[in-house]
Amino acid sequence: MSLLDLLNAQGFRASVLERVGALILGCSLLENQLEVVLWQLGKWPEPGEMPATDKMMASQRISTFKSLACEAAFPELRPRVDEFADAAENILAYRNAIAHGYPIGSFAPGEAGISISNTRWHGEKRKRDSQTAHLDERVIDMVLEALFLLLKALHAGHWQAQEEMKLPAMLQSPGLSKARLLSDEARSLSATVNGERV
Repeated sequence: MSLLDLLNAQGFRASVLERVGALILGCSLLENQLEVVLWQLGKWPEPGEMPATDKMMASQRISTFKSLACEAAFPELRPRVDEFADAAENILAYRNAIAHGYPIGSFAPGEAGISISNTRWHGEKRKRDSQTAHLDERVIDMVLEALFLLLKALHAGHWQAQEEMKLPAMLQSPGLSKARLLSDEARSLSATVNGERV
């Protein structure tokens, strides 16, 4: 028996596992590319120097991006900064619920599993709120599409080592509004499912 067999036996379909793998890798790309954007907007690290972003959690990188990008962007592009940041927050919260949560599979026809982070099932206190990821293929596909749109926006900016900053191209990339809508919907559906099943 392999780990994939074990997960399948616990109610996680292969199609879900494939999508979760893509989500984890895509979020790694997002976090790493966002770090380079922060260097461009803030201070590029000197050789041998530890960058300020090294100890930042993903949520801190997003809030720092929002702050620096709003300072650097034309006023008419500031709503686009919010769209990017909101979508990134939703996507990474969904990913964190999977990567750091408790997965619960499902064998019921038409039902999907969930993963819940920061549970309080035993009366314990947590420093973070509980997050739920509904592991339905359609919901994961919404998150993957939103993630793809953010990665496309980052690519549109052509953020490369110490090149001239390309924030306007990134923020004018089509799809940021759709990324926020998709990620909002996935987060809302996950919260609804959590309320119904747990």
